Amino acid sequence: MPSIVVGRQTVHFEAPESGRYHAPILVVPGLFQSFEAWRVLTSMLAHRGWEVYCMARTMPDLDGEPVTEDDRFDDVRNKVATVARQLGDRVILFGADVGASVALSLVDELPVLALALFAPSAPADLGRAFQSSLGFRGRRRHARERGPVAAHDGLSPHAIPAEHRLVEPRPLIDELTGGMPWSPPAEHPPAIVFSSRDDPLVAPAQTEPFARSAFAKVSPRALNGRWWPLFGGADVADEVHRFLILTLSDRIVEFPDEILED
Repeated sequence: MPSIVVGRQTVHFEAPESGRYHAPILVVPGLFQSFEAWRVLTSMLAHRGWEVYCMARTMPDLDGEPVTEDDRFDDVRNKVATVARQLGDRVILFGADVGASVALSLVDELPVLALALFAPSAPADLGRAFQSSLGFRGRRRHARERGPVAAHDGLSPHAIPAEHRLVEPRPLIDELTGGMPWSPPAEHPPAIVFSSRDDPLVAPAQTEPFARSAFAKVSPRALNGRWWPLFGGADVADEVHRFLILTLSDRIVEFPDEILED
C-alpha cells in the first residue's frame, strides 16, 4: 500500500482495480494495528472496486526509522477529519476500537455515508482493559517508561511479525487509561458492527452498547483477537462489501443510462 499525502497528512492508499464505487473508504485502525495488518482486508476491497485510504499514527522517517507524533485523541480525530474533507462530499469511515470512537465523533460534521465499526469500545473501557492486560509488573514498568508505547506479547497468542505491530503515542495511551470521557452520538449513519473474541482489549460486553443502536446492523461474525485482519480479513471484507452495496446502492453506483431508461 503506497503512502500519499492528503490534506498534509500521510496516509496509505489502495487504488480500486475497477473504479466502480463513488465513495472512498477511510480506515482508522485500532490500537497497535499497523496498516500492514489491514492489507488483506483493504486489498480485497480495492479488488472489488473501492478506493481505500488508511490512516497511520506511525510513519518512517527518511532513514526508515518509525516516528510517532505525541498525539492525543483529539489530534487523531482532527487528522482524520482533515483527510476525510479532502476526499470529497461523501466518505465511508471504518474504525476499530479507538478508531471506532474517532469515526463516531465525526459523523455530525462530515458527510459520512456509512460506517464499519470493528470491536468498538468506549475510550475509558479500552484504557482500563489495556492497564489490566499489562499485569502488575507491566503496569509498574509502563509508569516508569517514556516515549511511544509498544504492543506487549500478552495482546495476542500468536507470534505477530513486527511489521503488523504499531507503536502508539504515549499521550494517547495515557489519556485512555486516565478515564477519558466520551459519549457516542445519539444518531449516526448506517453502520455494521462486529464484536470480538479473545481480544484482551475489547470484550464483547464493551461492544454491546454500539450494537444496540437503532442505526446498526450487527454481524454474526466475531473478530478473532487483536490482529483479526490477519486471520479473517478476507471474510470480513466480503461481508462489509455486501453491507455497503445493499445499504447505499444507487448513492455509490453509477448506473448506465440504458438501465435508468428502462
